[in-house]
Amino acid sequence: MKHKRVLHGLIGMLVLAATARPAQAVDLPAEAFSLLSQASVEPCSICAEKERKKAFALLSRAFTPGQELTTDNACRLIKSVNGEEQELTVSCYPPAAVMESLPEGACPPRLVFRFHTPQKHLVGIAPHDLTDTSLAAIFQSAPPGTVFEGRLRFIAYQYGDGPSFNYFLKTNTVQVHCMIVHLNTVTP
Repeated sequence: MKHKRVLHGLIGMLVLAATARPAQAVDLPAEAFSLLSQASVEPCSICAEKERKKAFALLSRAFTPGQELTTDNACRLIKSVNGEEQELTVSCYPPAAVMESLPEGACPPRLVFRFHTPQKHLVGIAPHDLTDTSLAAIFQSAPPGTVFEGRLRFIAYQYGDGPSFNYFLKTNTVQVHCMIVHLNTVTP
């Protein structure tokens, strides 16, 4: 009887281990981005603020410190062409669900993943959340628009609009704070 319970417990753990996976880029919270798009053209400021708060709650669940985003063939990391020098975007953003839900005159928010290094980081980023200099060197030596495969870990940022992100209203940008865990260039 005891062996049977142990066996059932092991089977359960194996099933969980087999189905558990890091967040994939395709799991981006489309509803949150749709709400931010709607809020950007909402004429009622109180209504827009409510939509942003709903979006922030969804983003807070999707981008929690410690969670990882791993790229695949369908969605790669790209060195940002505009913006900060330590920012990546993803090739699968914006998803079709966001584009189809855009109200007239709205644009999807810009989504960037910002990593931090010992040489350049924001106040409030913990030392253990800084990207290793060898990984940062791979990124920095590549020209804008370079495509990468990799893995990012979302990190805590105490001054954010959520546990690991900021939203900039003027530029309609969601900036997710992260650490690069793995990064290799890819030939598109």
